[in-house]
Amino acid sequence: MYPLNPVPVGIMILLVTIVAVFGNTLFGILAVLLSILVFMKYAYVVLEDTSQGYLSPRPFSVEMITNNLELPFKHVLNIFLIIAINYLVYNYSREVEFDYLFYATLSITLFFLPTSVMVLAVKHSFISAFNPLLHFHIVKNIGAAYLLLYLFLFMMLSSAAAAVYYINQLVPSEFYLSMDFFISMFFLLSIFNMLGYVLYQYHEKIGFGVDIEVSSSQLDIDGQAPFKLRMPAMVDIEILVQEGEYHQALTRLEKLIAQHPSDMHARGYYQKLLHLLGRTQQARTHCADFVGRLMDEKKITQAIQVFSACHEQDSAITLEKPAQRLEMASILMNNGKHRLAMHLLNNLHKDHPAYSEIPEAYLMVARMMSDQFNQDDKAIQILHFVLENYPQNKGIEAVQDYLNILEAVTQSRDSG
Repeated sequence: MYPLNPVPVGIMILLVTIVAVFGNTLFGILAVLLSILVFMKYAYVVLEDTSQGYLSPRPFSVEMITNNLELPFKHVLNIFLIIAINYLVYNYSREVEFDYLFYATLSITLFFLPTSVMVLAVKHSFISAFNPLLHFHIVKNIGAAYLLLYLFLFMMLSSAAAAVYYINQLVPSEFYLSMDFFISMFFLLSIFNMLGYVLYQYHEKIGFGVDIEVSSSQLDIDGQAPFKLRMPAMVDIEILVQEGEYHQALTRLEKLIAQHPSDMHARGYYQKLLHLLGRTQQARTHCADFVGRLMDEKKITQAIQVFSACHEQDSAITLEKPAQRLEMASILMNNGKHRLAMHLLNNLHKDHPAYSEIPEAYLMVARMMSDQFNQDDKAIQILHFVLENYPQNKGIEAVQDYLNILEAVTQSRDSG
């Protein structure tokens, strides 16, 4: 399903449109060739990104096509030489009447085709792509799983051929070129995504594939943070998560967080895994600590996102410190999350009876009850409770003033 994400599907639709518009004109061959080259360049971008651990497409930029533009040409030349070698062997096998030589050569070149693509993507070297030592090194270190990769590659190519065959029977002949091009791009992009993930999964055994010199805090796009390279310590953990080895990932994360308490990326993974594994009490404790640290670092937007996500997983989750509950409730209220804010302040007097800011907290609740939910009666009850139980606390004057306003409004409404 990777090709159906907005960025890749948008690129494929654009290229298909170009081929459909110019395919039958004087510039048809040029349009098709350029479209193929642009697509192959993007396919290598996908492979390289996936090899770095990005399982979703990055935002589109012109640079992803224009940088290293020689790569698709090297790929086409690589495929051409593979075909040429097989063609020469085919002719020779016919001369000596030994067809098995051709079949053997064809099988070997097809078997190492995935490794040639991976080497070209990582090394950007045409010579390296034909280095047999590199190919044997990759196959040896991936092991038996390479046979599974090869099987999937065969299935994908067969599926593409079958899809072309059946769809061409359903559409008019003038759409053959466009439909065949789209189907080919769809399956090729899936294949390149798969090859990239193999590099990501076996990077340590192979010896390349993940850039361990760039940390998650060093790469940003336009000051935003949608696409960052991972910290070296997180790579193996992310692989464990993707492979479903959650308990092993959790153990490694606990060690990593103990060594680097301020690593929020690791804490985010840890929080998700706790919820996933049903460790409710650990998830509550860690969420409170996680959100508290984000608030201390003034990462307010991230703190809101984390707490909201935790609350969606566990509606009973809250923060431990009363001051943090009041501060976060105020932030949530100002961001329009009134129910979540009231949840944080609910039963604050029971959880922290000695907290001096209870009048301020419950005044906030009363304002939300009145302003957002039109429940003036309940708001008045809350304010009376505060006046009766906390007459000496700071902020009690503001409670009395707001109570007077609500009672006056209520009396006026009732008399009217």
